[in-house]
Amino acid sequence: MIDRDNGTDWDAYSMACADDTPGPALPLAQIFSKLEIPFIILSGRSECARLLTQGWLNSNGVHPWAIYLGDERHATMEHAEWKAMKAREIQRDLGVKISLHIEDHSSVALAMADIGIKTMLVHDVNKLSELLA
Repeated sequence: MIDRDNGTDWDAYSMACADDTPGPALPLAQIFSKLEIPFIILSGRSECARLLTQGWLNSNGVHPWAIYLGDERHATMEHAEWKAMKAREIQRDLGVKISLHIEDHSSVALAMADIGIKTMLVHDVNKLSELLA
């Protein structure tokens, strides 16, 4: 998927995920996995990176109930808007209410709050980058 607004090749970006540095939500996902608490991963990574993503999660002790990855709409929408849309779809399709969303981007946390999903913001990578600049 090529982002028509900024030219980003999201497939290539996603395929580089095998070397990702663990993010701030990882310890919570590891705890949920160890305690066998069901949870879902919702990521903007492209579907082409599913096997790499699953391998990365497994090697980091994370075992989600399901993994939802980016689709063709992700390249045409703001990331926060896309994640909120996918969260609504997941709730509708599974007939469940998402009780907590753990996020590291403030824009996504705000989008989730706008649709009534409680969100724990564990780290804002945009703000951290600004602070370190």
